[in-house]
Amino acid sequence: MIKHRFYAITDRSLLPDQDVLSAVKRAMDHGVRMFQLREKDLSSGDLLRIGHQVAELTRSAGAQLFINDRVDIALAVGADGVHLRTSSFSPEEARDFARDLIIGASVHNAGEAIEKQQADFLLFGPVFETPGKPHRGLDELRTVTEEVDCPVYTVGGITPEKVDACFDAGAFGVAAIRAWQDPEVSEKNLRYFSQL
Repeated sequence: MIKHRFYAITDRSLLPDQDVLSAVKRAMDHGVRMFQLREKDLSSGDLLRIGHQVAELTRSAGAQLFINDRVDIALAVGADGVHLRTSSFSPEEARDFARDLIIGASVHNAGEAIEKQQADFLLFGPVFETPGKPHRGLDELRTVTEEVDCPVYTVGGITPEKVDACFDAGAFGVAAIRAWQDPEVSEKNLRYFSQL
């Protein structure tokens, strides 16, 4: 089951050296213990290879690892769970062939949240402004958290200054992509996020 309030989502395009393993290790050194490997452009073989490396690292520290949308890769590398995209199959369908995985699901509004609340947790967003996507806002986050029974993380424009507002709107936790990988701010942010 999930137990951490900060969910670190990878995107190696944000890293100067594109080294996901080093980024995860740096975050774990700060105390982060929940990760999603979200490298959508990789081939299955490359994702499997990196997945094994990240899984070995997270296991050694008791951290949780989720693989973005690939149940097969999650099972193959011994990840803790899979994170389903909005366009993916349902949490119930995922459980039909992956009963032992923790299942997260992305949602963008209350209707999707209600439909996917059989997941172990939901990821709602983007709640704040983020490049290329319309933000949903704190009012929609509050509606989602009031409508579903499972824990809700929120993502999209998350910075330390915005976390309290997310918790006030009912979020169980927060997730970030840029805020923990951007070399200019990651050290300060990681110190903050690891204390949640």
